[in-house]
Amino acid sequence: MSRNIYQELWDLDIQPENNGCTVTSRGPDGEWINPDADIKLDEQKELSSRGGDDAPNPLIAEFNAEKLNGKTYLALKALMNNYVFNARQSEDHLGDNSVEDAEIETFLDEILNTAVMKMAFDYIKDDLGESVEAMEFRAVTKRLWFDIYTNYYNNNPVPFSSGFEHIVVGESKSNPSDRGIGGYHSWLKYLYDQESGRVNFNGYNYDNKLGDSSPQGASVPHVATISMTYEPLDMDGQPMGRKRKDMGGFFVGPSPECQIAMPVVAYYESINGQFFVGSGTTAREQTEKKVEIHDAVYHLVLYLETREDQTRGDRLRSFFPKFLRLKDGFSSVTDPDNIQGDIAIVSMLANPIGSEEGKEWVEIENRTEEIINLDGYQFIDHKNRPEPLSMDIEPGKRLRIMVSRSTPDSMQLTNSGGTVSIIDSTGSLISKVTYPKSSNGELLYFS
Repeated sequence: MSRNIYQELWDLDIQPENNGCTVTSRGPDGEWINPDADIKLDEQKELSSRGGDDAPNPLIAEFNAEKLNGKTYLALKALMNNYVFNARQSEDHLGDNSVEDAEIETFLDEILNTAVMKMAFDYIKDDLGESVEAMEFRAVTKRLWFDIYTNYYNNNPVPFSSGFEHIVVGESKSNPSDRGIGGYHSWLKYLYDQESGRVNFNGYNYDNKLGDSSPQGASVPHVATISMTYEPLDMDGQPMGRKRKDMGGFFVGPSPECQIAMPVVAYYESINGQFFVGSGTTAREQTEKKVEIHDAVYHLVLYLETREDQTRGDRLRSFFPKFLRLKDGFSSVTDPDNIQGDIAIVSMLANPIGSEEGKEWVEIENRTEEIINLDGYQFIDHKNRPEPLSMDIEPGKRLRIMVSRSTPDSMQLTNSGGTVSIIDSTGSLISKVTYPKSSNGELLYFS
C-alpha cells in the first residue's frame, strides 16, 4: 500500500517540537471540543444566498499568537506586501527588488531547515525515485512558488503570475473589472486579514447548494470552504473596494512549511504519474488526487501554469483541498420524507462502540433567531416511546441529548435503523428523520 504522505506531513507538523497548529471546532453544546487547541474554528452557519452574510462572528474565533512568532511564520508574513491584488499589474515597482529577493531566500532558508520539508524531500527521493539533491530541490521549490510567468489558460494571457501570489495572497480575477477573488487558499493569510479587519466571513459553503445544508464539511475543523468578502489595498495602500468569493477553500492549521510542502510533493507526484483520479487519462483527471486526511476524504487540486501552446508548465498556478465526504465510520443521511422544523435533528450516534447504555445520543439545532424553551417537548422513536426534553436552546446553537433508556418504555435508538421525531408540548410534530442501519461508532448526519 502506498504511503499517505499528506497525512504523514500533517502528523509531523503538529508534533510539539514543530510549527503546525492544532484545530478544534465547537461541539453540539456550543463549547470547544478541544479547549487547548491552537485554533478555534467557528463555521457557524451555511451561506443561504449569493451576496448574503449568515455568519455574525469571525471564522477564527481564537488562535495561539505565540505560534505566529515562529521563524517560518514571520518569514512568510514578510513576503505578503511584495504583491499587488490586481493580477495584471507588475510587482516590480513596489520596492527594492533586492530586498524582496532576500526575503524569499530567507523564507526558503527557514522552511527547508524544518522536519516537514525534510520529510517531503526524502519522500520525493526515496519513494518517487527522483534523483534530486538538496540544492536542486531548493531551486525547484523556488521556481514552483516564486517564479513570475505569464499564464495562458484558455488563451487568455495573464502576466505577472506566481504560485505564491495566487495561492497564498490572492488576486483579482483576470478581468480587471471582475469583483471576484482568485486563489486565496491560505488560512494564515485569512487570519492576518481578519486581524486587520479586511475580510468578513459570510458562512460556510461546501457544496455550492445555497440553503441546502452541508453539515459534513462544517463538522471537520481542519478545512474551511467558505464565502468571504475582502477589501484589498492598491499600490498606494488604499482600499480598492470590496471583493467577494462565495466558495473558496483552504486547510486550517498547517505551518508555512507544510503549506509549501504539500504542493511541491503533489508536483513531483504529477510528473511521476502518481497524481490523478479515475483512469488519469484526461487533463482534468490529472489535476486531482483523492486523499484521506484526519476524519475526511478530499480531492487535492493541483493546477500548474498553462503555457502559450496550452501545455502544462512547471510552475504552480493553484493548489487547494476539495472536501468530498467524511471518512468511513461517518455517514450523511438525506431522505426526502424527513421533516426539519425550527428544532432540527442534525446528527446522532445510534450504535456506539461497546455497551450502548448511556452512550446513544441525538443532536438538535435551534434554527430560529430566538431562545426556545423545550419544556414539554419530547423525542419519539418508531415505537412511540418518549424521551422527555427540558432545557433552553440558544438561537443557532446545537445540543447533544443523551438517550437515557430510563425505563423499558423509554425511547431507544436501534442498530438496524428507525425514526426519531420531535413533538412539542401540544403534541405537534416539529421534526422527524429516518435513520439507516449503522455500524459500531458510526455517526449519522441529517440535512
